[in-house]
Amino acid sequence: MTKRPLCLACIGLMIVVWMMKQAGVPIFGEPALSPELQDQLRDGVEAIVVGTISERTEKPNSTQYILKNSFLIYQETKIPIHKILLTIREAERYSVGDRIEAAGILRTLQPPGNPGEFDSSAYFACQKIYCSLWGEQIEMKKKAEFSFGEVLQSFRERVTGNLPEMIRPELAGTLSAMVFGERKLLTEDSRLNYQVGGVSHMIAISGLHITLLGMGIFRLLFRMKLPQMAAGGLAAAVMAVYCLFTGGQASTVRAFLMFGIMLAGRMLRRSYDLLSGLALAGILILIPNPGYLFYSGFQLSFAAVLGAGVVYPSLRKLLPQKLLQGKALLKKGVESSISWLAIMLCTLPLVCYYFFEIPLYGIIANLLMLPSMSLVMASGLLGGMMGVASPLMGRVLLVPAAVCLEGYEWITGKIRGLPGASWICGQPEIWEMAIYYLCLAAAVWILKRSLIGRNQKAAKRCIERDIRKRPADILAAAVILTIGLGILFWRRPVELSVTALDVGQGDCLVLNAENRFHYLVDGGSRDVEGVGIYRILPYLKQQGIHVLEGIFISHPDGDHICGIEELLIAVAERRTGLIIRHLFLPCWMRNGEEEKRIRLLADRAGITVQYLSKGDELRAGKLRIEVLHPVYGETLAGNEGSVVLQISYGNFGGLLTGDLEGDGEREVLEEVEGCEFLKVAHHGSRNSTRMEFLEKVSPEICIISAPENSIYGHPHREVLERIEAKGADWYQTGLSGAVRVEVIGGQMKVQEFIGRAAEEEN
Repeated sequence: MTKRPLCLACIGLMIVVWMMKQAGVPIFGEPALSPELQDQLRDGVEAIVVGTISERTEKPNSTQYILKNSFLIYQETKIPIHKILLTIREAERYSVGDRIEAAGILRTLQPPGNPGEFDSSAYFACQKIYCSLWGEQIEMKKKAEFSFGEVLQSFRERVTGNLPEMIRPELAGTLSAMVFGERKLLTEDSRLNYQVGGVSHMIAISGLHITLLGMGIFRLLFRMKLPQMAAGGLAAAVMAVYCLFTGGQASTVRAFLMFGIMLAGRMLRRSYDLLSGLALAGILILIPNPGYLFYSGFQLSFAAVLGAGVVYPSLRKLLPQKLLQGKALLKKGVESSISWLAIMLCTLPLVCYYFFEIPLYGIIANLLMLPSMSLVMASGLLGGMMGVASPLMGRVLLVPAAVCLEGYEWITGKIRGLPGASWICGQPEIWEMAIYYLCLAAAVWILKRSLIGRNQKAAKRCIERDIRKRPADILAAAVILTIGLGILFWRRPVELSVTALDVGQGDCLVLNAENRFHYLVDGGSRDVEGVGIYRILPYLKQQGIHVLEGIFISHPDGDHICGIEELLIAVAERRTGLIIRHLFLPCWMRNGEEEKRIRLLADRAGITVQYLSKGDELRAGKLRIEVLHPVYGETLAGNEGSVVLQISYGNFGGLLTGDLEGDGEREVLEEVEGCEFLKVAHHGSRNSTRMEFLEKVSPEICIISAPENSIYGHPHREVLERIEAKGADWYQTGLSGAVRVEVIGGQMKVQEFIGRAAEEEN
């Protein structure tokens, strides 16, 4: 490492940036706002912002702009803000470089309410964006006379907009993302195919694209008899424009910088060291924008290069020389497999941490698809750009890309249809990732120790000793790496936990017993679109839950089942590796219209449907779930007929009440026992959870599933007063985010995903 001072400098810079982040030093572009204004911006305030458009993104029903060099006008005071995310629905389109004034509701970007949910605030913070404005009135302050950024943006929009007219729309969306960095046309089906196939890096502009395209251009120019200096300079200039053209993401910039450093080395007749080039690229990226250190794309990009530059050479040395000197096709296949394994070993912890699942057949898709990637890049670029001037010529040039993409869709689609195509592994802890990387480093060091640093004569004298030592070295490295993998995938033991997710105006509870038995109780929302796919499923994956023993539906209102329906569709269409074994419905739903719709979805997903009534009981390990309501044969339905579950685990008891109210609550009152935990019925409505009910249950902890500003006024003040009068603590998902109640050694611990944390002793 002392021979690579740039590596030491890069590591030191990363440590300094991390320490500043932990200390709260404002070097990440945070706006200097007063605490009072920060509180107001959390809920949104009417404000005016002025800024220059630096980026434009077309959405299905709106247009997003990023404003730079902007300031906020609030109460006649100008407050500088580095960047602002502006969303408008105006038909008029503004150009990159225009300076505009926008009036509307300004908010700070808020973190998610649930573990596993996409953190848009962290994503935009890496780009120094902390505030968003929903623009209602726009005024042009200064029209840009000429903007190179607008030229590139407009040309990209024209190119990608023409693609569906020249090739099949599904292929056009994939090609648009793969070659031009535009994901607007990418279908969800194609995205899932590439993700489950383990080749999602192919549909994001990355080092692979820069290397293939840049080196291709350089070699072409060199073969055209251009001097090496001219060929390198021109190739670098073309790639710089391509980076800007495709959006200039962190991984793209990293790859371009390393490509430029490599070309500079060639032109100056200096050797190129991959690790030093990587370190210099990291320094050049982090100095102007230190927030990229915490961006997943930056981390994955650098980890992949480390895998190719450090782990791969060590693994390749293990291959027999006869194999490497054999047939070219076999050699290429083996080397590609080893390269994939090396990169996977380096990126594995990050993949687990950010995506919570691992594609198990990724090596197949990579081996079959990557060899033709350069052809797709060349054909896609030439055909897409030529199509702007001549659609007929564009179609002709796009034929190779279209043929390859049809093959890609077939390969990834078949892989996605295989059983166990992806494994939901959950999110590891930071310390687990750190130990894994230490184990990986130790394994690589052991493999390199006996072969590195010997000259040719020494190698000949020691070859017999090397052969004898190699099995021991391999065994030691394998053992250490296995220990690292075991720690990476280890999950803390859980006796029992009940988690109420923040789903807005809706209900969703997740039960985890002994890390073996998992149940979902309701799952829906009235005000969160895609709640099943974007909130419930990410939480299950983040927790490493790949099998649900059952889903309980208390009653078929949309705010309790719409997310469950999304999960059933996802399972049926193999859009997730989640397995659902049973679906439990209240007995009065049998043969109803809602039951027919839900049963059809369950049948498509291969899920057994059962009906619950008073007296039914389930056992899973030490967990006991008893059904207290509804009574079989009675006519109560809707909220009054909600399924009520009493759970017990050792000395712990909990009561899950759905939207129980009225006569249903009076019936349950006769059966219910005292418990430590209560899921308050009907989002805290005044028509439920009466005082006599609370006196009978006598809970210590009450959880209310309701948003912070419910349109129904939930939870009603009367209910909160009743709970407080009984001396119980209450938590609201809209204020606390996901609320987790966990039983640990006879104690009850309450954790809020956002807000305060408290521990209650049983």
